[in-house]
Amino acid sequence: MIRILLVILLLFFAGCDKKTSTNKAPTANITVNTLTLHPSETVQLDARASQDSDGKITTYAWFDNNHLLFSHEPISTWTAPSSEGNYTISLRVTDDDGAIGSKSVTIAVQSSANVSPVAQIKASKTSVVTGETVTLDGRDSYDSDGNIVGYEWIDEHDVRIGTGSQVVWTAPNSSDNYRLKLKVTDNQGASSIASIMIRVDNAVQTPFSTIQNLIKNQHAIYICVGDSTRATDKYPDPYYNSGSTFHSDFLFPRVATSLDAY
Repeated sequence: MIRILLVILLLFFAGCDKKTSTNKAPTANITVNTLTLHPSETVQLDARASQDSDGKITTYAWFDNNHLLFSHEPISTWTAPSSEGNYTISLRVTDDDGAIGSKSVTIAVQSSANVSPVAQIKASKTSVVTGETVTLDGRDSYDSDGNIVGYEWIDEHDVRIGTGSQVVWTAPNSSDNYRLKLKVTDNQGASSIASIMIRVDNAVQTPFSTIQNLIKNQHAIYICVGDSTRATDKYPDPYYNSGSTFHSDFLFPRVATSLDAY
């Protein structure tokens, strides 16, 4: 009987001396291959190095800069937003006893270097006479990493001709070579310039006395606009004799004149 009591007492005191073990929180760990991104680029986030010394990790939770959950996987991917700045990505791991460990990293989002746009010009004519108009077209200009937001046309004196992808330029009254320029600007403020040379010649007119002599001698005169030899008008009408046709700057440049026996 005494032996039984001694055993009971030993067991009682042994239970009183036993210390209750305490659960240790897991350790969260994040591995990334870069901490700097450009907008829309992605980075892999790896939590597999996280540990729990007295148990095991049962859940993973990734949170973005706005504390929004975006993944429960030990390996996840995050996409950089369009705005520059520093973004904090957080990881929270939970072990099999409910203890939590956390870790965060800061990723810098930086805009990529802007590529300047390319200005290109087309002209409806590159050789004209004074007073003639030319259509200038910049619609072939382009920007490889954005879009063109501004067109500015400038003459040889750096005076603005106009804006927009197309403008009309009127040749001045002096014959010369004129260099016209187009400046294009992209959505990030970069710009480039292209130029084109337009030749302007004086308009040549035949003296009125020559025309009077032709009429007096009853020669038929045909004014043909453009390069065609087809007569669009004739003067005087009674004197048309189907004479020979030739091209010249008789009345105006780029006018075909048809005369008979001249």
